[in-house]
Amino acid sequence: MESFFDETLDQRGLGVVTVTNPRYYQLSLKGDETVVFSMPFEGEVIDSEDNSLLVGELTLRSEENQPLGITQICIGSNKIKNADIASFDFASLLPSDKLTSVALEEPALQEIQPEQQQIEDNQETLPYEPSLAENLFGQAVLYPQTTQEEPPEEVEVEEHPAEPVPATGGSESIPVETEPEDQVEDSAAKRDHERPDFGVIKEKALQGVASGAGWLRNVEDKAETIASAGKQAGTTEQAENVKELSPLMKALIAILVPLVIVFIAAMVFFNRGEDHEYAYYLAQAQASVNNAALMQSEDLQREGWEQALVWLDQAAAYQDTAEVQTLRLRAQIAIDELDGARRLQYVPAFAPSLYPGLNISVIVSLNNDLYLLDQASGSVKYLRLFTSGYEMDSEFVCGPGTYEGVQVGELVDLISIPLNNPAKAPVMAIDAEGNLIYCSPNTSPSAAHLPTPELGWAALKRMVFDSNRLYVLDPGNKALWIYRGFTANFNNAPSVFFDEELVDLTNAVDLEVEGEELFLLHADGHSSHCLSSFVSGITSCDDPYPYLDAGTSGANVDFATLKFEQIAYSPPPDPSIYYLEAEKAELYQFSLRLNLNKVLRSGVSAGVLPEGKASAFYVSPDRRIFLAFGNQLYHAVLP
Repeated sequence: MESFFDETLDQRGLGVVTVTNPRYYQLSLKGDETVVFSMPFEGEVIDSEDNSLLVGELTLRSEENQPLGITQICIGSNKIKNADIASFDFASLLPSDKLTSVALEEPALQEIQPEQQQIEDNQETLPYEPSLAENLFGQAVLYPQTTQEEPPEEVEVEEHPAEPVPATGGSESIPVETEPEDQVEDSAAKRDHERPDFGVIKEKALQGVASGAGWLRNVEDKAETIASAGKQAGTTEQAENVKELSPLMKALIAILVPLVIVFIAAMVFFNRGEDHEYAYYLAQAQASVNNAALMQSEDLQREGWEQALVWLDQAAAYQDTAEVQTLRLRAQIAIDELDGARRLQYVPAFAPSLYPGLNISVIVSLNNDLYLLDQASGSVKYLRLFTSGYEMDSEFVCGPGTYEGVQVGELVDLISIPLNNPAKAPVMAIDAEGNLIYCSPNTSPSAAHLPTPELGWAALKRMVFDSNRLYVLDPGNKALWIYRGFTANFNNAPSVFFDEELVDLTNAVDLEVEGEELFLLHADGHSSHCLSSFVSGITSCDDPYPYLDAGTSGANVDFATLKFEQIAYSPPPDPSIYYLEAEKAELYQFSLRLNLNKVLRSGVSAGVLPEGKASAFYVSPDRRIFLAFGNQLYHAVLP
């Protein structure tokens, strides 16, 4: 008999998720072998010189419907036979001489059984009353545990000579004289050696419950002893009158003790389970890191590093240790090199707890002044930079209301404008009905109404100012309107940018204008580019306008996996178009021909941005990047 099991290879964790670690064993087969698949056996079953204990254990497990499998290997048939557990004769696993010995010993066993029954009947027993512990653990039978030093049952047989025992019910007595006494003793000893004690095996199966019940019984006995400490002693322990606990005390013990046990078990369960899962995910991450460095192509390397980050995220959910952070830094640096990305050190503009109701949708930064469009209130907030950070001016007013006879609703967009406007204000906002509001610190706002187009306003979304012209995007009407007359509050009737439908504006979400060039961003992330001549008035468009990676960035970016949601124009000396990938909070800097220059990401260990989707961004004239996440705002210096 040979056993194949290594308990150190598959230690069962206590977490919710389990991991199966396969192992392989090799053995030369000679034929007519029997392979048993089962749960691990006790040491004495495996170490036994014969198969008697094994046969008994397998029989017991078969009767209790425990997981069990029997496979027989036949010579010359090239087949492996799976035996039916219900009809399998486990005694066939014994050698032929053992089968004969067991058959010969059966009569002797029957003859000795009456004598043993008589001995047991003659033993004195004490009256027994169930305790609180046994009431709680009624399913567990508590027997006193025997040690290896206790004498075997054969000693009792020697002290009481075998005598015929009359049978009840009129049956004849069975004589014990059929064999010599020494022969009977040898047969009994041999039986005890070959056949397992099924009672002990069953008792071990309930050892956990019985131990808990025994401990609880000891607690009850000690409590009763303390309660009766004032009474006189002198009688035996079986006859002593011990004062019972009150029903209230028993109820408290019955409730509190199981709760304490469950709490301790739960703590052990979760702690050990988390350690097991953390170690597994960390090992998988380490393997992915090692494999990624050995890959030949950049695509395979990227896949390996990204898989390592997935494993590290799962490991960090249990323990975010220094080892996890080190591997994460290594993986992110490797991906940055493949993408040609640069890391920016972002810092918070203010504590998010200061303005919990803020929801930033548009940002405008002018030197030390910061203007934020709050989508929650439909108004503009003004913040001033101090040594401690940006602080909001509570007296600044720029939102819905009536100004100079113009009823302004909730604002939908905000831009900066030259100071030579009629209100001498640095910023201008617009509502969904085409009403403009000029805002400035320490000054009351002024308003003006844009001439309504012939089609009216359907879904006014964005506006941009360039070359004394105001461009207003209305996807609901599939129109881009141009307003002139900057110094007169744009009081002239608008003209359309497209005389014919060259680009579908239904899903347009953002725009930028530089001179004669127009850049449009659509909801699916693709861009359109149009060129309109101021002289001839001819307009031509490219839709879609492809994103290019000519290799100047050192990146290897798959644009099909990206979805841009906002764009911003940066003027000379480095004219660029910045695109925001809001889900990743990454910025992509393109030339005006949409050739990728840089990929900008947040720092790894320092300057990290919060998780979540970015709600707005802005590139300031003094080369600073602002990124908003709802009520949180961060900024960094461009490289």
